[in-house]
Amino acid sequence: MPRQSLYTPEEVHEALKDKNFMDDGKYLERNHHIWTEARDLLPKMTVDYLWIYITKNRNDVSSRIHNVPKLKVKNKKKVCNISNWSMNDNKHGLEELKGTIHFTLKQWNQFGLNLKLYKDGREYEVFEPGWTDLIYQSLWENFKIPCPFKFQSAKIKRNTEEHFLMIKGTCIECQNNINIYSVNEPNGDGIDIIVSTFDAKNVQHYKKRQLRGRTREKVANILKGQSTYMYRRNVANQRMHFQDQEPADLFNDYVLRKAKQQQIDKELCLEPNTNEVVAVMSLKKILNTVEVFERLEPIDYT
Repeated sequence: MPRQSLYTPEEVHEALKDKNFMDDGKYLERNHHIWTEARDLLPKMTVDYLWIYITKNRNDVSSRIHNVPKLKVKNKKKVCNISNWSMNDNKHGLEELKGTIHFTLKQWNQFGLNLKLYKDGREYEVFEPGWTDLIYQSLWENFKIPCPFKFQSAKIKRNTEEHFLMIKGTCIECQNNINIYSVNEPNGDGIDIIVSTFDAKNVQHYKKRQLRGRTREKVANILKGQSTYMYRRNVANQRMHFQDQEPADLFNDYVLRKAKQQQIDKELCLEPNTNEVVAVMSLKKILNTVEVFERLEPIDYT
């Protein structure tokens, strides 16, 4: 999805070409009145966003305003540093683990990129809720990592010299750090992401990732037709091999039972902490619907 900029680079340059944001080779401080004056010329931008836009020389606008020649580099390519970024944080003496996961274009589209506009005018592409579950599933399938990682927000940057995708995470139990990144944007074949972490397969883990959002609703719907015990058994048979630790998204039985019951309560319009009168009225409303009424059969008292 292409970004919709507040102003084109030409519009920004045209509005600010007579301004001087530098003094003695340095940009003026953020609290200088020049930034407020510039904001008045570009009202869709906040002062903070404008300050970043100019000081970071986005779209080469600052260089054009201050007549600084742009540095020309022929055939400049993005540098891929495949060293393990987590090596300085090894608290357990574990061996480093590095590898690549390939997502097809169809799999990549499941992450659902959307454009998010913040109040200060910043625009970023973000994944749809539930993307961390997809990431962890891929980590388990490829590396059998049992760590219940908590991931930070994914950083996506297009048309820059930086990596296209950067994700950092930490295991909430053993504090194992993980870095996930991709140098290039996806193409017709999909995208390759590089994983850098420690091999914690032999570290016993007891904690699990949270069951929430779309994953919780999906699992709860599956549980309608089977017990939580059978669900866990089927998932374990599909995803685990002999002597594997449990994946962090093979949720505990009591968590599954609660998710199942909450889904049933939701369908019956029984919200948590609902008193008896409201519960009866909700049930009466459901029974009066045509779909339910047609399924009711008269009781034969003979």
